[in-house]
Amino acid sequence: MRPRTEWPELSVADLQRENVLLVEDGNHGEYRPRTEEFSESEGVAFVRAADLDKGRVRFESVERITETALKRIRKGIGAPGDVLLSHKGTVGKVALTPLDCEPFICSPQTTFWRVLDASSLDRRYLFYYLCSPLFRRQLDARKGETDMADYVSLTAQRRLKIQVPPLVEQEAIAGPLGTLDDKIELNQRMVRTLHETAWTVFAARYLRHPERERWPLEPLAEHVEAVRGLSYTGAGLSEGEGLPLHNLDSVYEGGGYKREGIKWYLGEYKERHLVRPGDVVGANTEQGFEYLLIAYPAIIPKRFGELGLFSHHLYRLRPRPGSPLSAPRWPATRTARPSTCSRVTRSSGLDSASRPPSSSRRSRR
Repeated sequence: MRPRTEWPELSVADLQRENVLLVEDGNHGEYRPRTEEFSESEGVAFVRAADLDKGRVRFESVERITETALKRIRKGIGAPGDVLLSHKGTVGKVALTPLDCEPFICSPQTTFWRVLDASSLDRRYLFYYLCSPLFRRQLDARKGETDMADYVSLTAQRRLKIQVPPLVEQEAIAGPLGTLDDKIELNQRMVRTLHETAWTVFAARYLRHPERERWPLEPLAEHVEAVRGLSYTGAGLSEGEGLPLHNLDSVYEGGGYKREGIKWYLGEYKERHLVRPGDVVGANTEQGFEYLLIAYPAIIPKRFGELGLFSHHLYRLRPRPGSPLSAPRWPATRTARPSTCSRVTRSSGLDSASRPPSSSRRSRR
Protein backbone atom coordinates (compact mmCIF):
# COMPACT_ATOMS: atom_id res chain seq x y z
CA MET A 1 0.00 0.00 0.00
CA ARG A 2 1.58 3.26 -1.17
CA PRO A 3 0.64 6.54 0.50
CA ARG A 4 -1.16 9.23 -1.49
CA THR A 5 -0.28 12.72 -0.33
CA GLU A 6 -3.77 14.03 -1.05
CA TRP A 7 -5.41 11.53 1.30
CA PRO A 8 -6.04 12.89 4.81
CA GLU A 9 -4.01 11.31 7.63
CA LEU A 10 -5.96 11.14 10.87
CA SER A 11 -4.96 9.94 14.31
CA VAL A 12 -6.92 7.20 16.01
CA ALA A 13 -7.92 9.77 18.63
CA ASP A 14 -9.35 12.01 15.87
CA LEU A 15 -11.37 9.13 14.44
CA GLN A 16 -12.68 8.24 17.89
CA ARG A 17 -13.79 11.83 18.53
CA GLU A 18 -15.69 11.75 15.23
CA ASN A 19 -17.34 8.42 16.22
CA VAL A 20 -15.81 6.68 13.23
CA LEU A 21 -13.65 4.22 15.16
CA LEU A 22 -13.48 2.64 18.62
CA VAL A 23 -10.21 1.17 19.93
CA GLU A 24 -10.23 -0.77 23.20
CA ASP A 25 -8.11 -3.46 24.84
CA GLY A 26 -8.99 -6.28 27.23
CA ASN A 27 -9.48 -6.21 30.99
CA HIS A 28 -6.55 -5.75 33.35
CA GLY A 29 -6.20 -6.29 37.09
CA GLU A 30 -9.16 -7.42 39.17
CA TYR A 31 -11.54 -7.67 36.23
CA ARG A 32 -9.52 -10.12 34.15
CA PRO A 33 -10.45 -13.84 34.27
CA ARG A 34 -8.81 -15.96 36.97
CA THR A 35 -6.97 -19.21 36.34
CA GLU A 36 -9.82 -21.43 37.55
CA GLU A 37 -12.28 -19.62 35.25
CA PHE A 38 -10.74 -20.93 32.02
CA SER A 39 -11.96 -23.91 30.02
CA GLU A 40 -10.88 -25.51 26.73
CA SER A 41 -14.36 -26.53 25.63
CA GLU A 42 -17.10 -24.43 27.24
CA GLY A 43 -17.82 -20.74 27.66
CA VAL A 44 -17.05 -17.57 25.70
CA ALA A 45 -13.92 -17.35 23.55
CA PHE A 46 -11.01 -15.47 25.17
CA VAL A 47 -8.77 -14.28 22.33
CA ARG A 48 -5.05 -13.92 22.99
CA ALA A 49 -2.25 -12.84 20.66
CA ALA A 50 -1.42 -16.52 20.09
CA ASP A 51 -4.89 -17.03 18.59
CA LEU A 52 -4.28 -14.52 15.78
CA ASP A 53 -2.95 -16.43 12.79
CA LYS A 54 -2.38 -15.16 9.26
CA GLY A 55 -5.17 -12.60 9.39
CA ARG A 56 -7.75 -14.76 11.15
CA VAL A 57 -8.72 -15.78 14.68
CA ARG A 58 -8.32 -19.48 15.41
CA PHE A 59 -11.62 -19.81 17.28
CA GLU A 60 -11.31 -23.60 17.09
CA SER A 61 -8.38 -23.60 19.53
CA VAL A 62 -9.00 -20.59 21.81
CA GLU A 63 -9.39 -20.92 25.56
CA ARG A 64 -12.80 -20.05 26.98
CA ILE A 65 -14.03 -18.35 30.12
CA THR A 66 -16.94 -19.17 32.38
CA GLU A 67 -20.10 -17.14 32.93
CA THR A 68 -18.71 -16.06 36.30
CA ALA A 69 -15.70 -14.46 34.62
CA LEU A 70 -17.84 -12.97 31.86
CA LYS A 71 -20.03 -11.10 34.37
CA ARG A 72 -16.94 -9.37 35.72
CA ILE A 73 -15.69 -8.20 32.32
CA ARG A 74 -15.99 -4.44 31.82
CA LYS A 75 -14.30 -3.87 28.45
CA GLY A 76 -12.66 -5.64 25.51
CA ILE A 77 -15.98 -7.26 24.52
CA GLY A 78 -15.55 -8.10 20.86
CA ALA A 79 -18.08 -7.88 18.05
CA PRO A 80 -18.33 -9.44 14.57
CA GLY A 81 -16.29 -7.50 12.03
CA ASP A 82 -13.76 -6.18 14.57
CA VAL A 83 -10.12 -5.89 13.53
CA LEU A 84 -7.86 -7.29 16.25
CA LEU A 85 -4.30 -6.17 16.96
CA SER A 86 -1.77 -7.76 19.33
CA HIS A 87 0.01 -5.01 21.25
CA LYS A 88 2.04 -6.72 23.99
CA GLY A 89 4.81 -9.33 23.78
CA THR A 90 4.18 -10.25 20.17
CA VAL A 91 3.32 -6.84 18.70
CA GLY A 92 1.66 -6.38 15.33
CA LYS A 93 -0.36 -9.52 14.66
CA VAL A 94 -3.61 -8.51 12.95
CA ALA A 95 -6.84 -10.41 12.32
CA LEU A 96 -10.21 -9.56 10.80
CA THR A 97 -13.12 -11.29 12.52
CA PRO A 98 -15.92 -12.53 10.25
CA LEU A 99 -19.37 -10.99 10.37
CA ASP A 100 -20.82 -14.28 11.59
CA CYS A 101 -18.21 -15.00 14.27
CA GLU A 102 -19.08 -16.22 17.74
CA PRO A 103 -19.01 -13.92 20.82
CA PHE A 104 -15.52 -13.29 22.18
CA ILE A 105 -13.51 -11.29 24.72
CA CYS A 106 -10.14 -9.65 24.07
CA SER A 107 -7.26 -10.49 26.39
CA PRO A 108 -5.12 -7.69 27.89
CA GLN A 109 -2.59 -8.37 25.08
CA THR A 110 -5.07 -7.69 22.28
CA THR A 111 -7.00 -4.62 21.13
CA PHE A 112 -10.12 -4.45 19.00
CA TRP A 113 -10.41 -1.73 16.36
CA ARG A 114 -14.12 -1.35 15.60
CA VAL A 115 -15.54 0.66 12.72
CA LEU A 116 -18.54 2.65 13.97
CA ASP A 117 -19.27 4.58 10.77
CA ALA A 118 -19.10 2.33 7.70
CA SER A 119 -19.80 5.31 5.43
CA SER A 120 -16.44 6.81 6.41
CA LEU A 121 -14.20 3.80 6.99
CA ASP A 122 -14.29 0.35 5.41
CA ARG A 123 -13.39 -2.38 7.93
CA ARG A 124 -11.48 -4.41 5.32
CA TYR A 125 -9.47 -1.35 4.36
CA LEU A 126 -8.71 -0.80 8.05
CA PHE A 127 -7.48 -4.41 8.34
CA TYR A 128 -5.15 -4.07 5.35
CA TYR A 129 -3.88 -0.71 6.51
CA LEU A 130 -2.93 -2.23 9.88
CA CYS A 131 -1.06 -4.95 7.96
CA SER A 132 0.80 -2.42 5.80
CA PRO A 133 4.44 -1.31 6.19
CA LEU A 134 3.15 2.24 6.74
CA PHE A 135 1.38 1.20 9.92
CA ARG A 136 4.00 -1.31 11.05
CA ARG A 137 6.68 1.34 11.03
CA GLN A 138 4.57 3.31 13.49
CA LEU A 139 4.18 0.25 15.72
CA ASP A 140 7.90 -0.51 15.59
CA ALA A 141 8.69 3.04 16.67
CA ARG A 142 6.36 2.73 19.67
CA LYS A 143 6.85 -0.84 20.89
CA GLY A 144 10.24 -0.22 22.49
CA GLU A 145 9.20 2.83 24.52
CA THR A 146 9.09 0.82 27.76
CA ASP A 147 11.84 -1.25 29.39
CA MET A 148 9.58 -4.30 29.59
CA ALA A 149 8.65 -6.67 26.76
CA ASP A 150 7.56 -5.03 23.50
CA TYR A 151 4.40 -3.08 24.28
CA VAL A 152 2.23 -0.47 22.58
CA SER A 153 -0.19 0.90 25.16
CA LEU A 154 -3.75 1.92 24.42
CA THR A 155 -2.71 5.57 24.86
CA ALA A 156 0.09 5.08 22.33
CA GLN A 157 -2.27 3.34 19.90
CA ARG A 158 -4.57 6.34 19.94
CA ARG A 159 -1.66 8.50 18.74
CA LEU A 160 -1.12 6.29 15.68
CA LYS A 161 -2.26 7.65 12.33
CA ILE A 162 -4.29 6.21 9.48
CA GLN A 163 -4.60 7.48 5.95
CA VAL A 164 -8.30 7.70 5.12
CA PRO A 165 -9.03 8.03 1.39
CA PRO A 166 -12.58 8.42 0.05
CA LEU A 167 -14.72 5.34 0.68
CA VAL A 168 -14.73 4.36 -3.00
CA GLU A 169 -10.92 4.28 -2.92
CA GLN A 170 -10.94 2.22 0.26
CA GLU A 171 -13.23 -0.35 -1.34
CA ALA A 172 -11.12 -0.42 -4.51
CA ILE A 173 -8.06 -1.25 -2.37
CA ALA A 174 -9.68 -3.77 -0.05
CA GLY A 175 -11.79 -5.65 -2.64
CA PRO A 176 -9.01 -7.31 -4.70
CA LEU A 177 -6.91 -7.95 -1.58
CA GLY A 178 -9.85 -9.69 0.05
CA THR A 179 -10.33 -11.92 -2.98
CA LEU A 180 -6.67 -12.89 -2.91
CA ASP A 181 -6.82 -13.60 0.82
CA ASP A 182 -9.83 -15.87 0.28
CA LYS A 183 -7.81 -17.88 -2.25
CA ILE A 184 -4.83 -17.99 0.12
CA GLU A 185 -7.04 -19.26 2.96
CA LEU A 186 -8.40 -22.00 0.69
CA ASN A 187 -4.85 -23.04 -0.23
CA GLN A 188 -3.84 -23.03 3.44
CA ARG A 189 -6.75 -25.30 4.32
CA MET A 190 -5.58 -27.68 1.61
CA VAL A 191 -2.04 -27.57 2.99
CA ARG A 192 -3.28 -28.27 6.52
CA THR A 193 -5.21 -31.26 5.20
CA LEU A 194 -2.09 -32.54 3.44
CA HIS A 195 -0.04 -32.09 6.63
CA GLU A 196 -2.59 -34.09 8.60
CA THR A 197 -2.56 -36.76 5.91
CA ALA A 198 1.26 -36.89 6.04
CA TRP A 199 1.17 -37.24 9.83
CA THR A 200 -1.39 -40.04 9.58
CA VAL A 201 0.84 -41.89 7.11
CA PHE A 202 3.88 -41.32 9.35
CA ALA A 203 2.00 -42.57 12.41
CA ALA A 204 0.83 -45.67 10.55
CA ARG A 205 4.26 -46.52 9.19
CA TYR A 206 6.41 -45.57 12.17
CA LEU A 207 4.60 -45.12 15.47
CA ARG A 208 2.48 -48.25 14.93
CA HIS A 209 5.10 -50.27 13.07
CA PRO A 210 5.23 -53.81 14.54
CA GLU A 211 9.04 -53.84 14.49
CA ARG A 212 9.47 -50.40 16.04
CA GLU A 213 10.54 -51.68 19.46
CA ARG A 214 13.46 -53.51 17.85
CA TRP A 215 14.85 -50.48 16.07
CA PRO A 216 17.98 -49.02 17.68
CA LEU A 217 17.81 -45.68 19.50
CA GLU A 218 20.72 -43.39 18.65
CA PRO A 219 21.62 -39.86 19.75
CA LEU A 220 20.33 -37.37 17.21
CA ALA A 221 23.60 -35.47 17.47
CA GLU A 222 25.33 -38.43 15.77
CA HIS A 223 23.23 -37.82 12.68
CA VAL A 224 22.51 -34.08 12.66
CA GLU A 225 24.85 -31.10 12.90
CA ALA A 226 23.20 -28.10 14.57
CA VAL A 227 24.93 -24.74 14.13
CA ARG A 228 23.79 -21.46 15.65
CA GLY A 229 23.59 -18.45 13.35
CA LEU A 230 25.11 -15.00 13.14
CA SER A 231 24.82 -12.61 16.08
CA TYR A 232 24.37 -9.47 14.01
CA THR A 233 24.12 -5.77 14.79
CA GLY A 234 21.62 -3.28 13.43
CA ALA A 235 24.46 -1.31 11.89
CA GLY A 236 25.01 -4.12 9.36
CA LEU A 237 21.41 -4.20 8.14
CA SER A 238 20.54 -2.61 4.80
CA GLU A 239 17.61 -2.01 2.50
CA GLY A 240 17.91 -4.79 -0.08
CA GLU A 241 21.72 -4.83 -0.35
CA GLY A 242 24.18 -7.50 0.71
CA LEU A 243 23.20 -11.06 1.61
CA PRO A 244 19.71 -12.16 2.66
CA LEU A 245 19.55 -12.70 6.42
CA HIS A 246 17.07 -15.39 7.44
CA ASN A 247 15.96 -14.68 11.00
CA LEU A 248 13.35 -15.48 13.63
CA ASP A 249 10.75 -13.53 11.66
CA SER A 250 11.44 -15.87 8.71
CA VAL A 251 9.69 -18.75 10.50
CA TYR A 252 5.93 -18.95 10.80
CA GLU A 253 4.37 -19.92 14.10
CA GLY A 254 3.82 -23.63 13.66
CA GLY A 255 6.59 -23.93 11.06
CA GLY A 256 7.15 -23.00 7.44
CA TYR A 257 9.10 -20.24 5.74
CA LYS A 258 7.82 -16.65 6.04
CA ARG A 259 9.10 -14.69 3.05
CA GLU A 260 8.11 -11.24 4.31
CA GLY A 261 10.40 -11.63 7.33
CA ILE A 262 13.64 -11.45 5.31
CA LYS A 263 16.36 -8.91 6.19
CA TRP A 264 19.48 -7.89 4.28
CA TYR A 265 22.95 -7.69 5.74
CA LEU A 266 26.21 -5.99 4.71
CA GLY A 267 28.27 -6.68 7.84
CA GLU A 268 30.91 -9.26 8.66
CA TYR A 269 30.16 -12.97 9.00
CA LYS A 270 31.90 -16.36 9.05
CA GLU A 271 31.60 -19.37 6.80
CA ARG A 272 29.52 -21.25 9.38
CA HIS A 273 26.83 -18.56 9.19
CA LEU A 274 25.97 -19.35 5.56
CA VAL A 275 22.91 -21.24 4.35
CA ARG A 276 21.82 -22.48 0.94
CA PRO A 277 18.43 -23.29 -0.59
CA GLY A 278 17.12 -26.52 0.86
CA ASP A 279 18.82 -26.09 4.24
CA VAL A 280 16.57 -26.58 7.25
CA VAL A 281 16.60 -24.01 10.05
CA GLY A 282 14.83 -24.26 13.40
CA ALA A 283 13.86 -21.48 15.80
CA ASN A 284 15.64 -21.52 19.18
CA THR A 285 14.02 -18.40 20.69
CA GLU A 286 10.67 -16.71 20.93
CA GLN A 287 9.16 -13.83 22.82
CA GLY A 288 6.62 -15.05 25.32
CA PHE A 289 5.98 -18.46 26.82
CA GLU A 290 3.50 -20.08 24.45
CA TYR A 291 5.90 -22.26 22.38
CA LEU A 292 4.60 -20.96 19.06
CA LEU A 293 8.03 -20.77 17.39
CA ILE A 294 10.58 -22.74 19.38
CA ALA A 295 11.68 -25.95 17.59
CA TYR A 296 9.57 -25.22 14.53
CA PRO A 297 11.42 -25.47 11.21
CA ALA A 298 11.57 -23.74 7.87
CA ILE A 299 13.29 -24.71 4.63
CA ILE A 300 15.40 -22.00 3.01
CA PRO A 301 13.81 -21.17 -0.38
CA LYS A 302 15.53 -20.50 -3.69
CA ARG A 303 13.93 -17.10 -4.24
CA PHE A 304 16.67 -15.22 -2.32
CA GLY A 305 19.61 -16.69 -4.25
CA GLU A 306 22.13 -19.46 -3.78
CA LEU A 307 23.77 -18.03 -0.66
CA GLY A 308 22.42 -16.41 2.48
CA LEU A 309 22.97 -15.91 6.20
CA PHE A 310 20.96 -17.04 9.22
CA SER A 311 20.67 -15.26 12.55
CA HIS A 312 21.56 -16.42 16.08
CA HIS A 313 17.87 -17.03 16.80
CA LEU A 314 18.01 -20.01 14.45
CA TYR A 315 19.87 -23.30 14.22
CA ARG A 316 20.95 -24.64 10.83
CA LEU A 317 20.34 -28.40 10.74
CA ARG A 318 22.24 -30.62 8.30
CA PRO A 319 22.67 -34.40 8.20
CA ARG A 320 26.18 -35.54 9.03
CA PRO A 321 28.19 -37.38 6.35
CA GLY A 322 27.23 -41.02 6.30
CA SER A 323 23.94 -40.48 8.12
CA PRO A 324 20.89 -42.21 6.61
CA LEU A 325 18.86 -39.04 7.27
CA SER A 326 18.04 -37.22 4.04
CA ALA A 327 17.09 -33.99 5.82
CA PRO A 328 17.11 -33.04 9.53
CA ARG A 329 13.42 -32.49 10.26
CA TRP A 330 13.36 -33.20 13.99
CA PRO A 331 11.58 -29.94 14.92
CA ALA A 332 8.72 -30.66 12.54
CA THR A 333 7.79 -34.00 14.09
CA ARG A 334 5.20 -33.98 16.83
CA THR A 335 7.21 -36.59 18.72
CA ALA A 336 10.34 -34.42 18.90
CA ARG A 337 8.94 -31.01 19.89
CA PRO A 338 8.18 -31.94 23.52
CA SER A 339 11.83 -32.97 23.91
CA THR A 340 12.99 -29.59 22.64
CA CYS A 341 10.46 -27.56 24.63
CA SER A 342 11.50 -29.40 27.80
CA ARG A 343 14.95 -27.85 27.35
CA VAL A 344 13.66 -24.29 27.19
CA THR A 345 15.02 -21.69 29.60
CA ARG A 346 13.31 -18.40 30.42
CA SER A 347 15.05 -15.05 30.67
CA SER A 348 13.78 -11.46 30.48
CA GLY A 349 10.46 -12.43 28.94
CA LEU A 350 12.08 -14.66 26.31
CA ASP A 351 12.00 -18.40 25.83
CA SER A 352 15.25 -19.84 24.51
CA ALA A 353 16.23 -23.37 23.59
CA SER A 354 19.93 -23.65 24.39
CA ARG A 355 20.50 -26.61 22.10
CA PRO A 356 18.51 -29.14 20.09
CA PRO A 357 17.74 -32.51 21.69
CA SER A 358 20.79 -34.76 21.61
CA SER A 359 18.91 -37.99 21.89
CA SER A 360 15.97 -39.42 20.01
CA ARG A 361 15.01 -41.38 23.12
CA ARG A 362 12.99 -38.42 24.40
CA SER A 363 11.05 -38.33 21.16
CA ARG A 364 9.38 -41.64 21.76
CA ARG A 365 5.84 -41.78 23.01
